[in-house]
Amino acid sequence: MQRKAMSASLRRALALTAALAAGAVGLVAIAGPAAAHAAPMTASASCAADGTYTVVYTGTSNVATGAQFVLDAAHTVPVTSVVTPSSVAVPAGGSFVVTQTGISGSATLAHVDGIVTWTDHVAASVGAGVTFAGTCTATAPPVTTAPPVTTVTASVPVAVQPTCAQATGSYDIPAATGVSYAIAGSTVAAGSYFGIAAGTSVVVTATARPGFVLTGANSWTFTFVAPTGCVQAVAVTFFDQTCATSAGSYTIPAVAGVDYLVTGVRTAAGTYPVGAGLAVGVVAVAQPGHTLVGPSSWSHRFAAPSGCAVAVAVATITPGFGDATCATGGGYLSIPDVTGIEYSVDKEVLVPGDYIIGEGETFDIVATARPGYRLVGVDHWTYVVSVPSGCDTGDSDTPPITSVDPPPQPAPPTSPSTPGPMTPVITTGTGTAVSPPALANTGVAAPVGRTAGVGTAVILLGAGLCLVAGRRRRSS
Repeated sequence: MQRKAMSASLRRALALTAALAAGAVGLVAIAGPAAAHAAPMTASASCAADGTYTVVYTGTSNVATGAQFVLDAAHTVPVTSVVTPSSVAVPAGGSFVVTQTGISGSATLAHVDGIVTWTDHVAASVGAGVTFAGTCTATAPPVTTAPPVTTVTASVPVAVQPTCAQATGSYDIPAATGVSYAIAGSTVAAGSYFGIAAGTSVVVTATARPGFVLTGANSWTFTFVAPTGCVQAVAVTFFDQTCATSAGSYTIPAVAGVDYLVTGVRTAAGTYPVGAGLAVGVVAVAQPGHTLVGPSSWSHRFAAPSGCAVAVAVATITPGFGDATCATGGGYLSIPDVTGIEYSVDKEVLVPGDYIIGEGETFDIVATARPGYRLVGVDHWTYVVSVPSGCDTGDSDTPPITSVDPPPQPAPPTSPSTPGPMTPVITTGTGTAVSPPALANTGVAAPVGRTAGVGTAVILLGAGLCLVAGRRRRSS
């Protein structure tokens, strides 16, 4: 009995020494075999992938007060292993865990010892171990297969510049498998983007999506430029015939950079007459270096006026004409008096009567209808006054003016009639008779002009009006 008591005392002395070495302060009681304080430990071993063993130790306190576990490193087997943590708090009636790593895969056993000290200053030795039945062999890590990668090329975005017809531009982002597009760092969806003002620059970049590798170009810059040479045609204006006009008309405007085509023929700016019932189509085209904007074709069918008084048909009478003689020093012209008709020379209307005209002159005489009348017959005559030869020159530069008896004129019609065409005989200076050019009976005054004879003398015999030629031509 005495040996057993000494042996128990020795064990308590050793436990006390260990507790003091671990930093215990104050009086510590070592729990004996019959003591109530205990914290039994269990061990669980596993083989790690690197070929070493790992042992996890779990201790459970049976005392309803807190405690502290302190590792007895000197008694750790194998001594080359690592136990963490070396000190750990034990909750009241709770568990604690320490882990032993770095145990060789060829080791046969592992063991951990320690001291648990409760808050009532009672300490107890604790420990546990495990025997390895075989060898722990390292296992190769699993092989990770990289996902397949697809090589793609980005489709090129398309920019549409502003035009004369569309003042803003646009760009198209294509839909490409494995490719994302961005503008100013923001991803943009595939589609068309409009309203890009002239002067704007857009930079588009392409990047590969996951699982794809991008090859080729990946950035594009588009600068939108304002169009040049834009022109807009001015509309052609159309005017139907009225009761006061003899025809309708259309007016082609003058526009820089624009040509107007009438039945395919380029037509200069101006106003052109058109008869009632006819149709005219005009197309505008841009000249080289220009682009046409807006409407470019116009057409119109000219309507006849309605509710107008019916014009009275009146036949023209050919003016009388006599060639120059030595006695008269000039020819003569007789303007008939016809109701509804007026005669003019060089756009100057002549009152009915007889006129002496200078020799060597050419006259264009035009007949026009007065309002409410329309012409029937020839309305244009040309007379050439010959220069007589063999005349006595005398001392005077100007021949005496004598009265001339013009040939009898046909009496004016008492009522409208429609005679056949009348062709005057024109006597030239050589005495040759020629026919004047015929014009259509449009009722519109055509432009007339004297082809010669500046300073021509015209003498109205009946009224005493006298315009004398500048100088009589003499024969040698």
